[in-house]
Amino acid sequence: MTVPPDPFPFPPISDEAMIAVNHFIEAFYTDFQHHYFAQMRRYYADLPDPAHTNDPGPLLVDEPPF
Repeated sequence: MTVPPDPFPFPPISDEAMIAVNHFIEAFYTDFQHHYFAQMRRYYADLPDPAHTNDPGPLLVDEPPF
């Protein structure tokens, strides 16, 4: 069996650079979700059968995470 090539070959970087990139990606993702919260909520609400999706959509601010 042949192993497919890695589609994203990342070069080695320092521990500090890896943490900085990780923090940037987390902050970007969080800001993106906060900015487009209503639009994402509307999308998931308009699905024909939301019970059959794996992703329930973003949580409301007062909802517990679990």
